[in-house]
Amino acid sequence: DKLLMNFDNMPLNQLKHAAKIMYEATETDAMETKKQQGLLFANGKIGKNALYPFRCPLQVYDHLLNRHTAQLHTALPVISCDCLFKATVKSVKKVKYISPSDPDGFPFSEIDVAIVIDEIYKGSTSFKVGDEITFYYMLEWMETANLTFAVGETLLLPLIIKGNNYNVHGLIFNPESYGKFPIVNNKVIDPLNYFGYGTEVPWEEFRSKIIQQINEIKSW
Repeated sequence: DKLLMNFDNMPLNQLKHAAKIMYEATETDAMETKKQQGLLFANGKIGKNALYPFRCPLQVYDHLLNRHTAQLHTALPVISCDCLFKATVKSVKKVKYISPSDPDGFPFSEIDVAIVIDEIYKGSTSFKVGDEITFYYMLEWMETANLTFAVGETLLLPLIIKGNNYNVHGLIFNPESYGKFPIVNNKVIDPLNYFGYGTEVPWEEFRSKIIQQINEIKSW
């Protein structure tokens, strides 16, 4: 339950096990995990260096990455997202968003992207194939990424759940990946090689590598 871990001094095998715990917690119930994360943080139960293994994944990723090996590098994108779908874009809508807590503040440009889930690699306990869901992001978050979504395109989508205390506000595009992963001519386009499999990889090969990576994480 409440195992406090100091990632700075943790051996590599324990870091990998912490990453496995985070993965399994999210996979078991992504919505509930995110709610509990928000609650623990709000109650001051989580410090900077003493962390629940599923609360602050970026610290785990940084430490795993610093311990090198390409095998660990390819695991990070799979662990870092709450959901990983192959999906088709149904609609794209731009709306103005003003924070309720700051009605006189800067108006953000919210992009709402509706998708149909074609395949699920992470998030199957919260969603199912065929579900029509909407995720969003603020245009201002992605100004340097030149990010656009087009109706009808098929993509691999790593998404995260935005949670606060007891509330889950919705799925958002993963800002850590700084890009999207369209499937064009049956190839996954990954310009920055974020997943570590190459910049243009046949879909079936990419899919096989993702499944293999997930199985490996579960064995840690």
